[in-house]
Amino acid sequence: MKAAMFGTKKTEDECECEECDCEECTQCKKPTSGDKWRYSLYTVIVFFIIVNPMTYKLVNKLLGGILGVIADTKGCPTMSGIVVHGLVFLVAIRYLMDFDI
Repeated sequence: MKAAMFGTKKTEDECECEECDCEECTQCKKPTSGDKWRYSLYTVIVFFIIVNPMTYKLVNKLLGGILGVIADTKGCPTMSGIVVHGLVFLVAIRYLMDFDI
């Protein structure tokens, strides 16, 4: 019950899958240390792309008229720019977890 409440994966002893081979089952398989490191690396890559000053300048050109000033001419973000990029980072990491990479 606690595992389902906090979104953690089930252990093989708790597997409730019908007719599955738990070694290959993606529903019951816990992430390995290598998986955790790989997703951490992906998170860092996404972070560096999103907080890059060039990205702030681009978003300012695209959305600056709608959301106000996102960044100055040097790419230094405003508070609204930090909020926008924080939300983009949140969504990007959330959907990155859905990919089997």
